Order: sequence, then C-alpha cells, then structure tokens
Amino acid sequence: MAGKKLSERKLIKDYSDATISRLLGCNRDTMKTLWNIISPLKIFYQEDLIRLMDFITNHQSMFVLANTYSISEKNLRERLWSCLEILTDTMPQLDIRNRFVDNQGVKYLNFEKNSGAYCLTAIENASFPFQTHDSEFKSAKHGNKAELKYQMLVNISNGTICHLHGPYPAAYDDTTLYRESLKNNSSLISQPNEYILADKYFSGEERLICPIEKGKGQPNLDNNEKIFNNWLSSSRQCVKNLSQKYKRYKILNTPFRSNMENHFRIVKLITFIINKNLSGDLLDNVQLPSSFPYAERYLTAVHTSVAPIASGTPITMGYQVNSATPIASGAQVTSVAPFASGTSAAKAVVQKTPSNYHHSQHLGRHSQHLGHHSQHLSHHRNHHPSTKSHYNYISCTDFCPCHSPTTINLKN
Repeated sequence: MAGKKLSERKLIKDYSDATISRLLGCNRDTMKTLWNIISPLKIFYQEDLIRLMDFITNHQSMFVLANTYSISEKNLRERLWSCLEILTDTMPQLDIRNRFVDNQGVKYLNFEKNSGAYCLTAIENASFPFQTHDSEFKSAKHGNKAELKYQMLVNISNGTICHLHGPYPAAYDDTTLYRESLKNNSSLISQPNEYILADKYFSGEERLICPIEKGKGQPNLDNNEKIFNNWLSSSRQCVKNLSQKYKRYKILNTPFRSNMENHFRIVKLITFIINKNLSGDLLDNVQLPSSFPYAERYLTAVHTSVAPIASGTPITMGYQVNSATPIASGAQVTSVAPFASGTSAAKAVVQKTPSNYHHSQHLGRHSQHLGHHSQHLSHHRNHHPSTKSHYNYISCTDFCPCHSPTTINLKN
C-alpha cells in the first residue's frame, strides 16, 4: 500500500451492484455495513475490505490477487489477514438469544406458564475441505477427504444462524460434536422443555427430535411414523441448503491452506453475511429479551475457543435433564406483549395472520406431542420389532389453527 495514491485505491462506489454480487459475494448494503464496522478504527482503506471479500468469494492465489490490485504479495497477505481478524473481532457476535427472534420481532415466551415442549431451532453440521495429511481430519462420509467440521444452530422461524461451534476435525461424529458444544456453551438449550430438530445422525441424544428409522429385521415404517418423519423433514427446511449458502464462497469449496483460526474467522464472517441477507437490519435493531429466566447466561455466553474441548470438561447446565419426565400435552407457546400497542406488527400477531407466526405456533404445539412419540416409537420398535405401534388420537387442530379440523388416527 505504501506509495499508492488515494485516488488510485478502489472504492465500493466504483462497482456496479451486479459486480459487487459476483466479485464480492454480497450486496452493496452488506459491504457498507462491513465498512462501517471497521472504518472508525482508521486502520484500513475500503480497498482492503474489497480485496478480502474478493479473496473469500473467488479464492484466487495471493500472487494473482496481488497483481490484480497492484500490491506486493507480502503486503497483501499481511493486510488481508489483519483486516479479517479485526473485522471478525469488531462485528456483532452471534447471539444464542436470536432464536427468540422471527421476522416480526422478539417472541416473548412465558416459560413458567407453558410447561409443554417446544422447538425454536434446528441443528445441522457442515464440513469444508482442509489441507492436511493428519488422518484425524479425514472424513469417512466424504471419501476420506480432509475436512473441518462445524455445527450450526438455525432459527426455524427465519432461517438465521444463532450459534456456530467449531472447527473440529472431520473424524468427530455429529453426536460428539453436539456434546462438546454443550460443554462450550451451556446456553445452547437453557430451558427444561426446549427441544431441537435434528437429522438421523443425532439419534439417541437427549433433547433432540430425530426421524424414526427402520432397524434391521424390523417391519417397514407405518403411516403414522411416515407422517412424523415428513413433518420433521418439512420443519427442517431452513437447514436444507445451509451448506450451499456457505459454499457459494469458493474459499470453502477448495482445501484451505492456512490455519484453523483463520478458517473459523472466514466462516464467522460468511455467517454474518448470510444472516444479514436473511434478516436485513432486524438483528441489529431488535431489543433482545433480558427478563426471562437464565437471561444472565445468554448475556455472557460467547465463543471463546476454536480448539476442541477436553472430554473431561464438566457440563455446566442450570438444570437436570431427566429423560423420564413426561412432555405435558395441551400446553401452548404463547406470546406475551411482544410489541408496543398500536404498531402494525402487534396487530399482525394478535390476528395470528403471518405465516411465520403460524409456523412457530405449529411447531411449538406439534413438538410437545411428537417429541414424546418419537422416543416412544423408537423404544417400541426396538423391543417389539414384529408388531405395530399403538397410540392415542390427536387432533390436528391442536397443532395449527391454519388446518381444517382433522383427526389423525395414531392407532393401528
């Protein structure tokens, strides 16, 4: 950068919207947001941010990138990693409390009055190529390719990512990574009746609702088990294309040659951009709840390490998980004064018209029954492989007011 005239430095305004999207992997508003984060420090030029986003989006070699921006390769490398470090340390951090936010604002859940189970998030793991010869990083799932694995927790109301855990070597299986994340952040599930939607790779874990699988030598799934799996699959649509959103950036498509800390910072930056594209300024402006139980743990929970945690680290939970505790039926997840009176958003919630509000109500009521049924069905199939399951009648109108009155027969 030394000796380069200010008039020769590239600015965000010099690029068209189409070029910004193609070259920098985001829109103009997001670039302005990122620049507003680091510009008060008066350390970097806009061109530093442009080079960083160009590197992440297109993953050209340092040599090619240095020639493109007329800068020495050494200077480019130093400024690029420095810009990434300061940007990711300065920008707003992921907050697990954002699972209480939908497109209308904050969902205030009354935990004391609602004893039924509910779901706010879905869990998903993503793996990215990493250059190393260490066998611990090889993924048996992806042809023994070396990879780094992350765990994401996604808000099912608006698709934003509210928790990021990793990186870990690909040899770590999904359940181990989930257990390690609980050790690192006890606020991941802080309410006794909160459940998370998961896929089959998490089967057997506490507090996770997983699909029912046909075991070896067992009969095919019956209609009710298929209905449950279809419901779970549709409820997890928010994570279906999560890996593709990350792999739009070529740096996560090819083996990463730097260290794990830089990889984590890049994933963290891309996560911020993904959330920004999904929620606009909502997560910046919303007032997150601070008065409900366990709030002090939400406020202090931060990601402090990118290295795997020792298996001997104790789990610091604020309650005791008891798998034998029944899930109360009939309890509903309600909103308690989520908006100021007179606002259009408040009227929308009172009238129960937004589809996202319906969706969250649907999942909250649905999960209180189906979470228990999932465990009971799996237990029944394991102990009685040759028989069908037997359950009570459940009214669909108990789950979602959008549906016409229908009764699902859960008896064979």
